[in-house]
Amino acid sequence: MWNTAPLIFEDEDEEKLLADFVKYSAIHKDRDPFEIAAYVFRNQRDPELRAQQAAMIWAKDIDVAERIRLARLNGGAEGSVIPTKEQRMRQLQEMFEDVTLPVKERIAAQRLLSEMAGDIVKAVDKNVTTGKRQPRQVIYAKYDD
Repeated sequence: MWNTAPLIFEDEDEEKLLADFVKYSAIHKDRDPFEIAAYVFRNQRDPELRAQQAAMIWAKDIDVAERIRLARLNGGAEGSVIPTKEQRMRQLQEMFEDVTLPVKERIAAQRLLSEMAGDIVKAVDKNVTTGKRQPRQVIYAKYDD
């Protein structure tokens, strides 16, 4: 029983409970995982045993430990996952295929998708110099003394 995930009822959100555990663990570094889990499960049904079981499982989980570490770096808030290039390209493709968007946005999405895929080379402003220094203009002032 103690090696399995905690019992989560149908009307509860397991990800919300886990996110609260990660947040409070990141904010309160000196607290015991059992205290944090007891606080997270305080308003749930049968909180004592379920909190102990969750603390035992979640405190040992490598993914949860990594989420806690990242949350500590962000001041207690979990950061959003940085999308990969393929995920961003898929989002742009979905924007292009969405007929409810204005045509201007769909064209911009297709252009950006083509640039990311390497089909279109992005235009770059070129300031070409010949390597010679430009002559400086020197002005001499004449004062009437």
